[in-house]
Amino acid sequence: MKIFNRSLKSEAGEATPKMEYMDSAFVAALLGQVVVTRETVMSIPILKRSINFIADTISSLEWHLYEKENSNIIDRCDYRTDLLNKESNSNIKSSDIIKNMIIDYLIYGSAYANTKKRLNHIEAIQYVNPDYVSTSNLTIDHLNPVHNLYVDGREVNPYDYIILMNGGTNDGLQGLGGIINTDRELVELAFLTSRTMKNITNCSKSVVNVDKQLTEKALAKLRADIKSLSDADAGTLVLNKGVSISEVGRSSVDNQFVQMYEQIQKQLTYVLGIPLSVLDGTCSDEVYNQTIKR
Repeated sequence: MKIFNRSLKSEAGEATPKMEYMDSAFVAALLGQVVVTRETVMSIPILKRSINFIADTISSLEWHLYEKENSNIIDRCDYRTDLLNKESNSNIKSSDIIKNMIIDYLIYGSAYANTKKRLNHIEAIQYVNPDYVSTSNLTIDHLNPVHNLYVDGREVNPYDYIILMNGGTNDGLQGLGGIINTDRELVELAFLTSRTMKNITNCSKSVVNVDKQLTEKALAKLRADIKSLSDADAGTLVLNKGVSISEVGRSSVDNQFVQMYEQIQKQLTYVLGIPLSVLDGTCSDEVYNQTIKR
């Protein structure tokens, strides 16, 4: 059963070959059981590292407020930039609010923060999890659309919120982009194949040949000793006379999963466009600067 067929662009902007993922009906059924959330996306190492790279870079920047006066651009930093740069006056610090919003922006396509006001003065900024945000379309006259914003099921004023929207919007309240909206199938496959790869990596298969019949106790000990060989600190296993172990290679199904895993990992590197050399710190200054600009 074909799961999906897609074409992506490489870092240089060149189209990569289309890849068709063939899978069993069993795995196809599992895809419907994967609930793609922020936690699901961040459990995939390559996506987590790419997202954190972008979020950490942006959240470390200092924010400024500029005003055009005659023909000059003047820095008018005031208490509002202090809320972004120094202290948010909420339960988490300003940099963490910005980082969470960037992560939500990349994953959900939408990010929210409430500005707590006294009259027209903003006293605090509070991060809001998109899971608790919803919208409704009450439009009857499409020349005068009406869309409402809700937090915890209660209607709120959108003008009291900082809203980031990725990939455009249809209502001015929610973005159309984000990994969950544009790459959900790829994330589902990556999540499932990652779990399968752990089993393939951790569970080596062997055949044990014994000249005589073993007792249940001796058989259990032999199994435990063989299993311990997969541990990082395992020592040397000494076998008695008449006992031999032959390792069995991967099955054809395991090899198919390994090949699929490698293909999916390659596709994941194009989702956010962060080269692996940037993530592992081996890139040149030129590549790093180009990545930041892009």
